[in-house]
Amino acid sequence: MVPDWNSQQWLAAYRAALRNRDFETVRTLRKSVFEHTVKVVLNGGYRDSDGEAVSVPWDEELIKGTRMYQEELPRLSPKRHATAFGVYHGDCLEAARMLSSGHQDTAVLNMANRQNPGGGVHQGAGAQEEYLFRCSNYFISLYQYVHYAALYGVPPAAGHRYPMDPNYGGCYSPGVTVFRGLEEDGYPLLKTPWKINFIAVAALNHPDLVLDADGEPWIAEALVPAVKNKMRTILRIAAEQEIRVLVMGALGCGAFRNPPGHVASLFKEVFDEPEFKGQFEKVIFAIKEDLNARGDGNVAPFVRVFGEIKL
Repeated sequence: MVPDWNSQQWLAAYRAALRNRDFETVRTLRKSVFEHTVKVVLNGGYRDSDGEAVSVPWDEELIKGTRMYQEELPRLSPKRHATAFGVYHGDCLEAARMLSSGHQDTAVLNMANRQNPGGGVHQGAGAQEEYLFRCSNYFISLYQYVHYAALYGVPPAAGHRYPMDPNYGGCYSPGVTVFRGLEEDGYPLLKTPWKINFIAVAALNHPDLVLDADGEPWIAEALVPAVKNKMRTILRIAAEQEIRVLVMGALGCGAFRNPPGHVASLFKEVFDEPEFKGQFEKVIFAIKEDLNARGDGNVAPFVRVFGEIKL
């Protein structure tokens, strides 16, 4: 078993660093979480806060079941679900846990880094993909597509490698084991780990923007088809993998500087296309306010398009 994890001690140090705007310490603390997570996975488990042993078995099925997509997927056959949409102001894993309830047909969008799986997780970065890597064994799924796979005990996959295709790249990871709680709770080790599917697709990074008559930013018209193709890739992967419930996010609306109002509108347009209209039973946008967000944030623009939901 790996060394114990003191979530309260970590949280106190994290809050102090935030108060003091000591972002180097914040990054160091986040790095320590991922380092501990790797030890948990490689050692096969941990002891919870009560000292009870919790198993996290090495998951060969996750590795073998992962699928990398690097080409455009075919259009879908229409379905007739009365899709329920809504925005949940909160954590994506928290939303997924409430929605999945043990079902295998729920997936979370990982707003991924196209170049490196886990983005800046080794540097303590704070975006969503890094958070997912800190909370779970997700890294064994995506690290098979990089040259350092063997350093983490992961057999390198044949064929595809990072970076993801800039237009149609994506990756489906089935049954990732989540064994930590929220960052705002100190990443506590859970008494009962749970599983969820992930779909990794990268947003456009710092797209060219134009301002409308009201001074609101919009993605340049020439780039809109690329954004929509990324959205279609997410949905086609989900449908191919028989996902019925999707936990989405404000794709690219943090550090990548995509304007949330325009992204929300583009999502609505894509969901209204014949192949996607009625394709899923439920689509929830789980959005936490991003420190990089501007104006009225990321939550409100999505609520205006999709409405709000309580879980």
